[in-house]
Amino acid sequence: LASHTLNGAFGPALYLAAIIASYMGGLAMFRRMYQSLKEQSLQLFAPMITAAFLAADHLTFVDPMAKLVPMCLLSAAYGVINSIGIDMAGTLCFVL
Repeated sequence: LASHTLNGAFGPALYLAAIIASYMGGLAMFRRMYQSLKEQSLQLFAPMITAAFLAADHLTFVDPMAKLVPMCLLSAAYGVINSIGIDMAGTLCFVL
């Protein structure tokens, strides 16, 4: 991210920033829902994560050149998965 910014390649820098923001958004979204709903949050997020993976696959199949939206969906889904792993098992499941 820093090297792209320093070299003036703002397109790739914004792409990476969007992926990082999506990951952090997924982390924050699960943590907030887990604080308010506790165990019910797992039942809500399982279909949402599945839908995010399926939507990313579909979008990539429809337009292989479009990478931003599918990658942001996957990044947010992995953020939720890591947050569940940290809160429930005390370990990271996937790392970007």
